[in-house]
Amino acid sequence: MGSLVVAHVVRAEPSAQLLARLPRSLGWAAYRDPVCHAVLIDVFGSDRAPAYPFARLPRSLDLAEELSDETAPLNALYEALLRQRRASPFRRRFVNLNLLLSRALEMPVLSLAADDDGLDLACLSANGRSCRLRFKSGGLEIVWQEGRGVIQPLAFDDDSAVTDGDLRSLVASVPGCELRPPLESVSLLHRIASAECKAFVGADAVVPGLGTWDDDGRALPMIMRSY
Repeated sequence: MGSLVVAHVVRAEPSAQLLARLPRSLGWAAYRDPVCHAVLIDVFGSDRAPAYPFARLPRSLDLAEELSDETAPLNALYEALLRQRRASPFRRRFVNLNLLLSRALEMPVLSLAADDDGLDLACLSANGRSCRLRFKSGGLEIVWQEGRGVIQPLAFDDDSAVTDGDLRSLVASVPGCELRPPLESVSLLHRIASAECKAFVGADAVVPGLGTWDDDGRALPMIMRSY
């Protein structure tokens, strides 16, 4: 997995007391973006602090594999993607982490995960309820919002051919899911994560690895962390 970038973005600084609601298996550190003033949260396994922030997907038994409540229909979509060998970029544990964070912090949280090998996922939730999920998966872009899904092939994505049969199977797997015309693909890495972050904070947040890292390599200032 090349150049993995993982971050959780909030518009206002949360209290340490709220962050302490996270399970003991998860550690955290919060950083402030000096440009747009958003706060970026790094979440990691509490057994070992990472050498670099925003560079790992936490593993914890406290994060369920399957989705529940209003996002439960996406489990069927995951199984359909799995049968087509396209499920790897759809990280359900990560979506559950996003829901857990927004429930603990009592505010909207945008969670981003992207790398140079095709992972490009953004999920937004508020108070433990899913608002929007968008990700790239094997020649497709998928958006889930307000209980409805949209699947669009990427017209010039040569990584994974998508047949008409594959598309029909995916659309049929989830009630309320629709197929739209092909979306012209662009070659930008982390395209989805970058676009969703900009829309969420209303500016270019300095998320390391998403194309906005300071040319001088200066790190974001840490404002608090778990111990």
